[in-house]
Amino acid sequence: GIRAAEPAADERHAGVDAWVNVESVDQGSAAAAAGLEPGDVVVELGGQPVTSMGELLSALRSHAPGDQVSVVVLRNGERVELTATLGSR
Repeated sequence: GIRAAEPAADERHAGVDAWVNVESVDQGSAAAAAGLEPGDVVVELGGQPVTSMGELLSALRSHAPGDQVSVVVLRNGERVELTATLGSR
């Protein structure tokens, strides 16, 4: 799993209206296996835009454990597409 938070408006990245910042990634988790890193900014999951924690949770809930989903993050200003195999809830 990850721990994530929505930043204050003055902390957002230029050109990104809203996003979810990854604060930490649990070792051995599906997120770690996918390559998510602290500091990544999640902007899309499974083809669905992520502009808030609520949207991230909704996108996750629309998939079943074991599903492979694309995760698009901003990392050091670059868009990076990862593939995650969802773990159990």
